Amino acid sequence: MPVQRGELTRIVLAVLFVGGLIGFAGWVLRPFLGALVWAVMIVVPTWPFMIGLQRRLGGRRWAAVTAMTVLLIATFLVPLLAAVGTVLANVEQIGAGAKHLADLRLPPPPAWVVGLPLVGDRIAEFWRQAQTDAVGVVIAPYHTLSDDEKRVLAEYFMKNIFRVLTPQAVDPARPFPYISNLSLNIGLTVESRPEDTLAGASLGNEVRFVRIKVPPVVPRLIPVVDGQLKFALVEEVIEANIHRLFPNMNLSRGHLFRVTRDADVEIRDDKAADLLALIKESLRERRFGLAVRLEVASSMPPEMVEYLMNSLDLEPDDVYEIDGLLDVQDLMELYGLNLHELKDKPLKAVVPPVLRNQTSIFDAIKKQDVLLHHPYSSFGTVVDFINAAANDPQVLAIKMCLYRTGKKSPIPQALIQASERGKQVTCVVEIKARFDEESNIEWAEKLAESGEPLVAEHARWALEQLN
Repeated sequence: MPVQRGELTRIVLAVLFVGGLIGFAGWVLRPFLGALVWAVMIVVPTWPFMIGLQRRLGGRRWAAVTAMTVLLIATFLVPLLAAVGTVLANVEQIGAGAKHLADLRLPPPPAWVVGLPLVGDRIAEFWRQAQTDAVGVVIAPYHTLSDDEKRVLAEYFMKNIFRVLTPQAVDPARPFPYISNLSLNIGLTVESRPEDTLAGASLGNEVRFVRIKVPPVVPRLIPVVDGQLKFALVEEVIEANIHRLFPNMNLSRGHLFRVTRDADVEIRDDKAADLLALIKESLRERRFGLAVRLEVASSMPPEMVEYLMNSLDLEPDDVYEIDGLLDVQDLMELYGLNLHELKDKPLKAVVPPVLRNQTSIFDAIKKQDVLLHHPYSSFGTVVDFINAAANDPQVLAIKMCLYRTGKKSPIPQALIQASERGKQVTCVVEIKARFDEESNIEWAEKLAESGEPLVAEHARWALEQLN
């Protein structure tokens, strides 16, 4: 039998009315839903027990309800009171345990977390943020800062960074710039606006690549608020204010990159007439070594990566995409913070017992051999030995080889003093110690000026000559 239109309307209205009543009732009961759920969870399993208790009490419902209420309160209250008593009795041990927990550190996110589809990167970011928050040190992404914090960093940019930035654009009149070894750089593209003109002529809309070197004279980590442990990366501060360098131009996002150059000094003739001068010349050429590696931020578009790769004459295998911080050694700036609880205890080098109470180191080594194991044994013992030899009138000659010497090394100075006291000092200086050549050459020249018989050569060949 077909439903007439008026009947269908009444059914629909009735359903809507009933649904509305149910929704309204749910909205009214919403604050009590939690308590209602707990009540149901307690009443349902204990209901048979209460019915049995009611029968034992002669069918008196009020007595059974009272007894059940007392039993339920005791069931929850007695364990709670026992737990509180246990905590109060062991408060000292709990406090010691809490201090130990404070020393625990959240490990880095495991690889399987990062690899989770869709949410892996977000979970890993929260995980890393929790790592830093746990110790109070925060390196905050610029986009997470408040407007007031961004305003403070903008003022810092204008006061400390803006004047030392030198953008270098590439166009037909300006070739691709020289990228110094291991320097941090921001790459972006700029485009003039169609309405801009120069001397009445349109500038056109040519897209140009621009390189901005992150100035090494500015700290990599900039405090967001003085006295707090919240920092922003200098490259992100530069990128956020980069429009101040290119007013009235269309800019792309900035992307960080770094170039590694071949720093090996190749000396083809170890027996050159003047090896010292040859190495000096090679050191001057080191900074212009060929590019051997390109590190780029993972956000850099493929077109810019290819442009840099071609400009630096590199192959795809020489390009490394970094999903994280470039030049992580800059994080050592954090070591200067006054957070001793986060630092490893310093290694305390020891002086061998046989040398501790001796007035003369020569008297000690006459009695027995002494083994020094650096860094566990104090290197000061070696310095004391050289100084004692330089000052002892019975020492007639000192012969030794210097491989790597610091700019403030006390040993070459002790050898110079020994030479000035009339002792015969012969020193072999390894001037090809990689990346320490300049320091060794400087000491070699000072030793030569003191009148010492100096062999400033490649150490292997020099020792063969002495033999």
